[in-house]
Amino acid sequence: PALAEEFEMVANEMKAGKERVTVLKDMAERAGVPDVASFVTVLVQSASFGTSIADALRVYASEMRDKRVMRAEEKANVLPTKLTLGTMMFTVPPLLIILIGPSIYGIYMNLNGGGLP
Repeated sequence: PALAEEFEMVANEMKAGKERVTVLKDMAERAGVPDVASFVTVLVQSASFGTSIADALRVYASEMRDKRVMRAEEKANVLPTKLTLGTMMFTVPPLLIILIGPSIYGIYMNLNGGGLP
């Protein structure tokens, strides 16, 4: 809904006679999102240099897909570290109890005189 309202505001400003480049730059500033700002930059450059908007948007879409994949890979690279810490916290203490527990019990029984002869 917020993006739809933003595009509606852009359409109204353009109908009012404001220059397209100015309207798009204002939209980028209001949005405050880097991806929107780069989208506006693509549109403005395409309009100012007279290149095909379709080609520019294809390249931009490809870059955004790559960027999204990179973000997902960054999140995936952090996951093994978190899993390792969780595994250590929940696996090592019970393992130590199982391995060292009987020895500690035997030492306790020997020190209290209740050990085996």
